[in-house]
Amino acid sequence: MQLEVLRDVAADILLFPVWWYSRGLLFVWRWSWQMLSDYAEYFALRIWIQNLFVPMFGQYDWQSRLISIAMRTVQIVGRSVFLLGILCGLLILNAMYLILPICSMLFALYHLLGSLLYVA
Repeated sequence: MQLEVLRDVAADILLFPVWWYSRGLLFVWRWSWQMLSDYAEYFALRIWIQNLFVPMFGQYDWQSRLISIAMRTVQIVGRSVFLLGILCGLLILNAMYLILPICSMLFALYHLLGSLLYVA
């Protein structure tokens, strides 16, 4: 019984990097894509672009059309900037996900070797 538990723990420790860079990475990519899709739907950029030349408030004179195009252009640019910021944040999180185990192992090895080689 104890040998089986020890074997399972050892297998989990040894197979952790394989899971981290295969199924775990796929899970993070899917989560990031879903997050980006949700924010794109929340900001409704597609709807703003589709209605760019539709006059606001049913006013069809040239001044209203000009104001409508200007306001919607500002909205589209602003929402696109926010969506780009979210994309950059998600890319940074994905990069951190890839780098985290490597840095953790390097730091652990550094401190292990430092404590082994320390001479008082």
